[in-house]
Amino acid sequence: MIARSLFRLMLPTALVLGHVGAAAAQAAPQNAQPAPAPKPPDDTPSIRIGTTIFLDYTVQTTPKGIDANGDEFTPNQFNVQRAYLNVTGRLSRLIAFRVTPDIARETGEGSSLSGSYTYRLKYA
Repeated sequence: MIARSLFRLMLPTALVLGHVGAAAAQAAPQNAQPAPAPKPPDDTPSIRIGTTIFLDYTVQTTPKGIDANGDEFTPNQFNVQRAYLNVTGRLSRLIAFRVTPDIARETGEGSSLSGSYTYRLKYA
């Protein structure tokens, strides 16, 4: 019984030591080159511009519209609901920035700007 317990302890130990010994026995080849020096961090300034645009296209099939000549037409409209313009950049590896303006249609009741696009700073 004691021999079985001792065997259970020694077997995993022997396996681990065998793998460590095999790894330590591996030597570098004679003509091995030293590892190259790490590259210095990139300090090149950069600016990136991206956008997210929420669009829709609406067609009104009924009722038909009547133009100034009395002709019937199908009203349709292309609409920009909201747009984000993302400006991100890096002045150095220590200084980075992000500015995101939000452009949206004004929908307030009684507002003199109703239907116009408004600009606000969403993130800086």
